[in-house]
Amino acid sequence: MNYSPIKISFFLLSLHIFSKNLISFPQKMLINEPVVNLRTVPEEASKNLVFPTNIKNNPYQFTQLLLGEPIVALKKFIDKKGKTWLYIKAIKQKNYSLHEKWHSLHGWIQATQAIKTKDFPEYHLAVKSRFAQLTDKSHKKLYKISIGTMLQGSKIKNSCLWEIKLPNHTTAFIHETDINQIPIELSNQLLKKNIIKTAEHFISTWYSYGYSSSQGVDCSGLVKIIFLAHGIEIPSNAHSQFVAAKPIKYGKDLQPADLIFFCSNRPTKNLHSYRMNHVMLYAGNGNIIESSLSGNKKVRLISFKKRIGKSLHECESGDITINATSQGKKGQQYYIYFARFIS
Repeated sequence: MNYSPIKISFFLLSLHIFSKNLISFPQKMLINEPVVNLRTVPEEASKNLVFPTNIKNNPYQFTQLLLGEPIVALKKFIDKKGKTWLYIKAIKQKNYSLHEKWHSLHGWIQATQAIKTKDFPEYHLAVKSRFAQLTDKSHKKLYKISIGTMLQGSKIKNSCLWEIKLPNHTTAFIHETDINQIPIELSNQLLKKNIIKTAEHFISTWYSYGYSSSQGVDCSGLVKIIFLAHGIEIPSNAHSQFVAAKPIKYGKDLQPADLIFFCSNRPTKNLHSYRMNHVMLYAGNGNIIESSLSGNKKVRLISFKKRIGKSLHECESGDITINATSQGKKGQQYYIYFARFIS
């Protein structure tokens, strides 16, 4: 049977497109959407999800991944609706457990949300604005990307724009006021001040369980994303953040951008054997910033004394809180601990 050159060309083109989209495991990939939910099971969140979200109304939410974030796809699953899901290792999402020690988070994303890559890029820019607009060459708006998104690109001469390379190999442009160049060349004191300013942009945002992006944040998601906006990678959840940070003994020694943790049980021999339930950011001047289901269920600025039950100078790590609330449970007592990432 003879085939025309046109039919042969069409067949070869189709074969090329098919092979390009075919995924062999394990496969290096990059997140190809502004924000992607990492799920514990291959199932989307309810379309009727109402904020604030919690583990009850969004139980399969794990965390969020941002545009360009490197992952490794390990296997796929096709659900009843015909959607293809990928079980992936989020290599930048570090977690600590007593049995596994340090490891990367694993979970499910939709196959359309990531794109294959030969190598993982080295990023030197971090989005610092809560929402940053991308444009094309003609200055037409494309879409907005989240705070904490890592980018690679080059500054356009005599311009306020950076040209950046996207995961799909196209280019876009972003304003210089929306990004930090990494590493940031600032004194630690100024860096801490800027981190607090960044956190303040989230005040009055709904608490969002398993969120860590411009869309919303939970307690550890808030801390993680504001540090990432300044080029500092820290673990994903409160307990892992505590394990990775440097402990502080006395509350009087807290500085802006230090962290305050709640633990429901008093650790005995090994602090790492108990789970830290909640993390807050010390904002200075006796105040803290937190995303919590307590109070108005939003990110809030609240005095340390009102939140903890006694003044900063009265506290040291291991003390029990008085009249503190966490996760919406009023009157529950917690042990308090202090730690920091920036000296």
